[in-house]
Amino acid sequence: MDYDKRYWNKATSFYTKLGIPWQWLKDGYIPVIIELKKAIGDLRGKQILDYGCGAGKITRPLKLFYGAEVQGIDPSDNMIQEARKADPVGRYELLTGDFPWPDSTLDGAMSNWVFVDIGSLEEMDTAAREIYRVLKPGEPFVMLVNNEEYIGKRTSTYQNGKTGKTYNPGDEIMVTYFIKENESIEFKDYYWPIETYCSVMERAGFREVTSYVPELNPRTIEEIEFLQSNDFFPDVDYQAVVDEKPTVIIVGKK
Repeated sequence: MDYDKRYWNKATSFYTKLGIPWQWLKDGYIPVIIELKKAIGDLRGKQILDYGCGAGKITRPLKLFYGAEVQGIDPSDNMIQEARKADPVGRYELLTGDFPWPDSTLDGAMSNWVFVDIGSLEEMDTAAREIYRVLKPGEPFVMLVNNEEYIGKRTSTYQNGKTGKTYNPGDEIMVTYFIKENESIEFKDYYWPIETYCSVMERAGFREVTSYVPELNPRTIEEIEFLQSNDFFPDVDYQAVVDEKPTVIIVGKK
């Protein structure tokens, strides 16, 4: 797949810096876990694919706290090196073509902020078909993407696109993440409507494809408190953390 390696490799140090727990919550990963658990049940021992795993920011907590056998794949050499360094016994594959897993062998799949980095429908279709291929029948694929209602709006941690600018499907869109008061990083995503991502999943063969904006609810709080009990989350006001809703969850089943 034709990813722009400059932006992927540039983002490595940024995502490593954002490995702090409250950012893990704000970026929408807990609803991904909830969807996986809803479809699969107990994640212990389950083979979960993390497509676009990066440095393993969500891969490792899923393994450590939920017992899942998460296996990552990513197109960035730098990201894979970081992931292997942090988790030497884990499986992290460099994406160079077809996935190195046989048909119908994995129990679930997730993709967090990855399809927003793909600039063509053809490449998205290819990725979705590969994810579909390696999943067992009936198992879920959970995708985390941008909420298009937040395009051009600044949140407490980032701004996706320019204020007042109109974007067409497939347009490049620059994202600025604010790491500290005087520190930020900018890299490139692509604008796609939520309907496009849903159509990509359906063309790949996924059924029961749905999308929604995650909300703070008892199930979310339960997961937060579980992670807090394992000293992953600090004692933070998680209501304030999730007041912004810049993410969308899309889920389908093979």
